[in-house]
Amino acid sequence: MSEDYEKLRAIAADDVVVLEEKGRGYGGSWKKRGGVGAMMMLARKWDRLEIVAERYGYDIFKAIREANDEESLLDTLADLRRYLLLVEGEVSRNPGARAPEPFNGHLHPEPSAPTMTAPDRMTAESVRGLPVDEHGIVQLSAPATEEGEWSDEESDDE
Repeated sequence: MSEDYEKLRAIAADDVVVLEEKGRGYGGSWKKRGGVGAMMMLARKWDRLEIVAERYGYDIFKAIREANDEESLLDTLADLRRYLLLVEGEVSRNPGARAPEPFNGHLHPEPSAPTMTAPDRMTAESVRGLPVDEHGIVQLSAPATEEGEWSDEESDDE
């Protein structure tokens, strides 16, 4: 095999050391918002990889070698790999347990968060009349423009 398994073992061991160090500082903050929040955390890292790789025709090896961004793609890969380890570890630790409730049972962080003004719970009354998708999930995004770009501005056609 062409893989250097000793190098892979060293990478995995380093990931555990980094997770232990960060865990002492941040605790379980990565799962504070439940499974959806954990998924969004993973998606942000993947999105960054995809955006940069797209510039290199999705050649990830070339993108890693040539991209000159603030955070290297190797750093992004390491972050994603470590987040994946956290998620797998959480699920394997309690495979039959319910995931933690997001935001301590609320749909937003504690009211002390300075930027949050939403109510503690969204009620059926508060979302009545809003568009929903085929799964019954309320769609709050702005409509697309003719060019397919998203816009919050009102169109002149109305």
